[in-house]
Amino acid sequence: MPATSRLCDDDRRDLHSFAHGHRGFLLSLPVLRKTCAVSGVASWLEAQDELPLWIAAVQQQQSWPTLQGQGLCLGQRDGEDRLRALVRQLLQNGPEL
Repeated sequence: MPATSRLCDDDRRDLHSFAHGHRGFLLSLPVLRKTCAVSGVASWLEAQDELPLWIAAVQQQQSWPTLQGQGLCLGQRDGEDRLRALVRQLLQNGPEL
């Protein structure tokens, strides 16, 4: 997928809402997937410990029980909490969105 320059204001708002627990994972999945296409995000994600969880949950859309079975999370709540923390880090320390 080619890298795009930035997210629109609505996408950034939705991403911020997910990061702070105000928007559910499934509702946020489209913007999370779109975020992967922003220039510099893929490289930033590659350096993060949660990359395997991000790939399996966001890009491959594997179920929470499958992710738990693979040892990527303890369940849906744990997985979502870890993805929210990752997105918070991305918003604070990642490339310009």
